[in-house]
Amino acid sequence: MIKRTHIARQEEQVQENGLQIRDIDPNAPFENQLWLNLANNSINLARSGTVIKLNDTAFVESITLTADNIANRSVNLSRPLQNPSKTKIFPEGGPAQIYGVDFVVVFPNKISWENKGLEPLLEAGDVLVIEYS
Repeated sequence: MIKRTHIARQEEQVQENGLQIRDIDPNAPFENQLWLNLANNSINLARSGTVIKLNDTAFVESITLTADNIANRSVNLSRPLQNPSKTKIFPEGGPAQIYGVDFVVVFPNKISWENKGLEPLLEAGDVLVIEYS
């Protein structure tokens, strides 16, 4: 079996494993396919039926909650989240919150605490520091 490294442009229809440089992620990546996504500067690998982002670049946003945030029980981030379970929320002056228990991610870029541990604790004016990739 010959192993190849292939550099493909987005418009090419290449169906083989190897290295690819793309403008967007493939719709259906092949097992063990590695690619660089130029649009969001990510390095990704298709493995065991899932896509693994190899370079977890962290973004940090500090958000002061408004009355609308409290009423909607959510905030929108400025970027889409790639790895929701690795998202960390630190209420200013408080401990780190737990994904799935205190908050959840609603794709592509929304953090929700509806029916979660943070719901009864937050009020307008509170500051959330959110770290995500």
